[in-house]
Amino acid sequence: MRTRIICLALYTGFLFTSCQNQNAESQKEEAGKLRGAQGDVPSGELWAAQVESQTDLRKPEGWSDADWNATAKGIEKEKILKAVTEAVLSGKLQAYNYAYDSVTFTVNEVQTMMEGINANDLVHVRMKEQWTFDPVQFNIEKKVKSIALFTNYISSEGEVRGMKPLFYVKINE
Repeated sequence: MRTRIICLALYTGFLFTSCQNQNAESQKEEAGKLRGAQGDVPSGELWAAQVESQTDLRKPEGWSDADWNATAKGIEKEKILKAVTEAVLSGKLQAYNYAYDSVTFTVNEVQTMMEGINANDLVHVRMKEQWTFDPVQFNIEKKVKSIALFTNYISSEGEVRGMKPLFYVKINE
């Protein structure tokens, strides 16, 4: 009797383990099919080939520091500005005119454009992204395709009249 119970327990354990492995393998196979079907898409289902996200780097008027810090945590404007401009000035990335995609800026033009601009002048960032959803892992991946930097537009009277783009760079191409 004892031998039968041990054999039954071993058989049940083997069956249980086998089913788990088969389920895990089928999930991996399904994820592989999704990855292969999308070409350059990292994995999963393509939700958006291109979408634009915007992040304002200025605390809105009337907001408390606590409200602003709860919304915009740890934005390192200095690092953003430095990384993008250094990549352009070193020739690693090409700077493009925000309004006219076919117009590029030379390194000298960007140097001139950036004179007198520091991280405090950076007020807005726009990114073009690709969104991919992995239904197996229930994960959304955002792949940034470009980054545009904006400063305030100051009128001749010295008043802020909106934002103006400096330039944008294409990344992850």
